[in-house]
Amino acid sequence: MLDHPQQHQARLMHPLFKATELSELLIEVSLEEAVGRLRDEFDQFSQSIAVTKKELDTVVGRVRSIELSLRARRGKAGHEAETLRADLISGLYEARRKNAQLTRYRIQQALNVKLEAVLERAREAFRFHARIQALITSGDKPLMEVEIASILREIDQAQKHADDLEAIKAAHSKEVQDVTARLREFEDKVTPETGKLREKLIAALREEEFCIARLAVLRQVQAQDIKFLANLRQALS
Repeated sequence: MLDHPQQHQARLMHPLFKATELSELLIEVSLEEAVGRLRDEFDQFSQSIAVTKKELDTVVGRVRSIELSLRARRGKAGHEAETLRADLISGLYEARRKNAQLTRYRIQQALNVKLEAVLERAREAFRFHARIQALITSGDKPLMEVEIASILREIDQAQKHADDLEAIKAAHSKEVQDVTARLREFEDKVTPETGKLREKLIAALREEEFCIARLAVLRQVQAQDIKFLANLRQALS
């Protein structure tokens, strides 16, 4: 049984498309149960996000109310004004904590989705391997020809998708270069413009990394398909 799905990420990633190696791991681990647990966690985080958003809205409403009260007392110094300022500072920090909490929940959800994808691909690789092996054992050559044609179509589709991702990655890479060049013009200056540029740079870097990760998965799928294609052609010869 799985103590926690995340503990098996490293073990699953390497043999992901080697179904013969996965068979031993599948004896120890229920992939279906692991996927279900990840989905349950995702749903729990969604509920926590909904609760935290409501709490944040309450805090933001209180902060706005305090701001209005302070504006009516601008230029005044006294116990009431000082109390309002202290409450405003406290509210702003509380809003910051709530936003950080929401960010943590979203990060965890993203990780769960990534892990679920790993597990689902492992399950599909195992099933595909079992189907190909059964087909080869049966010796049904017409069905083998049909399967070969299907695999060739999948390889072609994967290649087209990979080409599209390469183009998107190239666009993000260029954006990273352009934004980096602009930031160098400002040297050590910190301005609203440099802040926006840094945010743009981070976004472009993340999108580029995402494309690289998706390309890696596609290449693994293609490698698996080519391996099974070779097995089927050998069985036909």
